[in-house]
Amino acid sequence: MFFKRIGILITVSLAMLFSSLQVNAANVSDVQYSISMTDPAHHIADVSITLDADVGTLDLYLPVWRSGKYRILPLANGVRRFSAVDSQQQTLAWMKADKSHWQVDVKHASVITISYQIYANMLSDRVRHIDDSHAFLDASGVFMYSPKHRDLPLSVVLNVPEKWQSRSGMKSLAPHHFVADNYDVLVDSPIESGIHEYHSFSVGDREYGLLFWGRGNHDSQQVITDLKKLDKAAGELWGDYPFNDYLYMVHGTSGARGATEHLNSTIIQFPWYAFHERKDYIRFISTSAHELIHTWNVKAYRPKGLTPYGYQQENYTPLLWIAEGSTSYYDLLLPVRAGVVTEKEFLELFAKELQSYMNRPGKSEMSVAEASFDWWIEGGGDRGHNHSVSIYGEGSLVSWFWDVQLRQSSGGEASWDDLHRALYRGFSVTQGEGYQVADVQKILGDLSGDDISHSWANYVDGTETLDIATLLEHFGLSMEWQHDDAIADAGWKLANKQGRWLVQQVSRGKPAWAAGITADDQILAINGQRLSSASAKSILTQHKPGDSVVVHYFRRDELLRTTMTLQGSKGKLKLVKDKAASPMQQAQYESWTGQPFFEEVASEKPVNSANKE
Repeated sequence: MFFKRIGILITVSLAMLFSSLQVNAANVSDVQYSISMTDPAHHIADVSITLDADVGTLDLYLPVWRSGKYRILPLANGVRRFSAVDSQQQTLAWMKADKSHWQVDVKHASVITISYQIYANMLSDRVRHIDDSHAFLDASGVFMYSPKHRDLPLSVVLNVPEKWQSRSGMKSLAPHHFVADNYDVLVDSPIESGIHEYHSFSVGDREYGLLFWGRGNHDSQQVITDLKKLDKAAGELWGDYPFNDYLYMVHGTSGARGATEHLNSTIIQFPWYAFHERKDYIRFISTSAHELIHTWNVKAYRPKGLTPYGYQQENYTPLLWIAEGSTSYYDLLLPVRAGVVTEKEFLELFAKELQSYMNRPGKSEMSVAEASFDWWIEGGGDRGHNHSVSIYGEGSLVSWFWDVQLRQSSGGEASWDDLHRALYRGFSVTQGEGYQVADVQKILGDLSGDDISHSWANYVDGTETLDIATLLEHFGLSMEWQHDDAIADAGWKLANKQGRWLVQQVSRGKPAWAAGITADDQILAINGQRLSSASAKSILTQHKPGDSVVVHYFRRDELLRTTMTLQGSKGKLKLVKDKAASPMQQAQYESWTGQPFFEEVASEKPVNSANKE
């Protein structure tokens, strides 16, 4: 088991251990990395790299992005005090070729040691963070690589404070000592070292580790119980597992949040206080499902544009909607199939997903294929809402569309699950393969027995709106609305920031948009009534759809006035079962969710910390 408890041997000093491991590492690895927590309270560490170099120029790079976050990041901005020496400790000349590229002039073939200081304070980017309690190290932001040495075996040794423990998805040879087959494994196997809560458990022949850094109101045993259920459901979907060991790293934070998938591990950042309430716990366990699913969908198989990773530039593909969107689709389905969330909770979550899609104007402006290619420059916010789509949200629902198409055309014999099983079997990353558009289209055609080109042109390359009602009907479901256009709506989202009500988002075509209101305007009053914490949510309910109201607001510190004509809002969407559903609809619903169609929805929720006194 890789995730064994890491401690300090009482009979050996930390300095002696560190030196010994460096010597031993040289015997088994072609490249040796070491990192010392020089000044953890101020986020500073010293890195060294030892490798063989031929005469000429030795090129060293720090990646400009990290896997799982399709954005160019300023990762090299933390590097200082770069130096290089040969085996005789003679200083070697070097120069910086670009922001993330260093060149060392090697006069004689020799063992070269590269040294530099790293500043690690990028917690929210899940790249590198060092303080007095821990070090989180994603190699893309910490360890440079030489292209000539990228495929060679390597080792990593950490010199850390005495009470710290170190864990990673990589194999551990000794305390604070890891090895990997090559740099690609290292860059996809982050290290968590520090003071943390740790649990180990097994499912079948698979070993799992679960660690929590930071405070938290989590119930560790309930989390483990639910993670075991997710393991089983994922295995049933794909048939087998691409890993023997898996590590969940959870950061309980006061601000940073998000998650990133890795080769056989994940890093999840979650508010430390947000495990107790049921809705928050569902968000956490769905995130855990999302990252576990990625171990297949992205880490075991992924689009050709991402295979192999190119660390110094954007990696383009029109298929990120499968890599990320299908994962989002399954992070809804896997928990209900596993029994981690109830059927009622699943239907509520899926209804929310559908309503978000219906309320997004950008779906008529951008296709999921275009969004996939341009995700590197997607800005989000008000512009993204109105003129773009998300590879996650819209990608999830396009995946659902294809799921329904496959089920219908095959008479229930095939589904989106089968497409992912085919990608898993046929396009292994370990074999250097990556699937392309034509590959996905062929699999869809083979599974459905139909010509899928028209649907692909409309819903993947095009911006045709999904027929939600018809798609739901396949599973014996229909839509009900809370208000049915009876409630007045402005089509904006407001946020209270230090007592000021600021417009976060205005939906294109809605009343606020037509009235000329835009993001960052400060709303002061509606019909002369000041907007306050007490009135912000209720002030529009005093009016009916079709009423005109006067809005006073600040823009550029100028007081402005406009008239806005309100529209009706349907309110919250609810999915309901058709009591007259056919046997085929019932069977497809049960195949889709893993839940019986007509069984009474349980009134009690699965037990977790949210349900305990």
